[in-house]
Amino acid sequence: MPATSALVIGGSLAGMCAARVLSDVVDRVTIIERDAYPSAHDFRPGVPQARHVHNLLARGLREFEAFFPGFERRMRERGAVAVESGWDVATLWPHGWSRRTHTGLWQLYASRTLIEATVLELCRGLPNVTFLERTEVTALRATGEVQRSCAGVDVVTRDDGKTRTLEADLVVDASGAHSKAADWLRRLDLQSPEDEVIDGNSGYSSRWFTLGSAHAWSPEWWWKVLFLRLATPEQPYFIAFFPLENQRWLLSYIGVNKVYPPTREDEFTAALKRLASPVVHEMVRRMEPISPIYPSRATRNRWLHYERWRTPLGRFVAIADAACSYNPRFGQGMSAAAVSARILKDCLATYGVADPRLPGRFFAAQAQFQRTPWLFAAADDLRLPATVGTRSVSMRLFNWYRPKLIACSDRQVGARLGEVTHLVRPMSSLFAPRVVSRVLVAAMRRRMKATGRTDSSDGLRPMPPGAE
Repeated sequence: MPATSALVIGGSLAGMCAARVLSDVVDRVTIIERDAYPSAHDFRPGVPQARHVHNLLARGLREFEAFFPGFERRMRERGAVAVESGWDVATLWPHGWSRRTHTGLWQLYASRTLIEATVLELCRGLPNVTFLERTEVTALRATGEVQRSCAGVDVVTRDDGKTRTLEADLVVDASGAHSKAADWLRRLDLQSPEDEVIDGNSGYSSRWFTLGSAHAWSPEWWWKVLFLRLATPEQPYFIAFFPLENQRWLLSYIGVNKVYPPTREDEFTAALKRLASPVVHEMVRRMEPISPIYPSRATRNRWLHYERWRTPLGRFVAIADAACSYNPRFGQGMSAAAVSARILKDCLATYGVADPRLPGRFFAAQAQFQRTPWLFAAADDLRLPATVGTRSVSMRLFNWYRPKLIACSDRQVGARLGEVTHLVRPMSSLFAPRVVSRVLVAAMRRRMKATGRTDSSDGLRPMPPGAE
């Protein structure tokens, strides 16, 4: 039989997970990456979000370990911080501080550069996967008149400007939220998929810190990760403060509703003093900054609806954020990419590379999964009046239900919400009759017993260890 091959456009985490999956079913996989990978754990232009909040959810950690055995061990050896969601995380919601409880949902907190470098090291060890760095895709190649299929790509080498055509049995677009696939498809006289955008008009200001010494950490600070998940018109911000490898911390100040965060040092420090809780400023005072303040406004949600594409291209799939990307403040991107690769693996096992049904079945299955992270991110942005996008009935219903869900003190409801948040269960499980009834009963009881108090002892600091 002739050798089979696949091309993966984009060598970030989504691309490497896709390559790992493809390496089991084709003879040769080539990853085409526009950048050169840094020799050290450093930022690269193709991942501008690396300077800001990142969150590897429990499902993402499981999938990375399954694709690349030894990933978790290497990450821990290199300083990644293990965090049990719900127990090691203090979160302030509009209704008050979250209750502290064991969930069994373990995450790893580390820099995006460490995560990508570890996956890259493991991916380079695959014998039938090769990398073309500093190479850019300029067009898709297609064959056929009525039933058109992708036959490869045109590329240009960025160092010398030379162009060539690469052929393959399957082309996977994993080039991220800024994918140029829509332009490539139009050049083939194919209609691009429906493009849905929800723009929350939010922005980031992030800064990196070092703890300096263990003595700087107050014995009262039981948490490893701190979130202020407010993001209301009255308190238009979201704070994420979490540990990284090498005794470093990353603070992301996210402004929402067109109230953009400060970028000057004096304004940034002053803004921390005005937060709903003094804890963030108290922590920063005991740390040393090791970076400038990094700004960003790349925060929109975008869904290219390949699952209802009217003029599909055979032997071509778009995976992860090349199809659906989310406001990064929710920290879902890396984990969603790994789950999309798992879906591709399952579809390849059922249909194989050559089956013309593969792209359509993959797009349908991926879209069904993507509904969960999309609702979490896009619906939350649509709560705010400055957000641009369609406020559908499902979005309005979820935004009516979600605050009641989050505030519900029922342990089983909290456990289910945690599993859905970590992509372990689908969004539909939050609407199971037993869950809905518990949420609505709890909401009625809170309304009847409203006293104006929060769940915390003073409303300003997280609940103490062991609080229930």
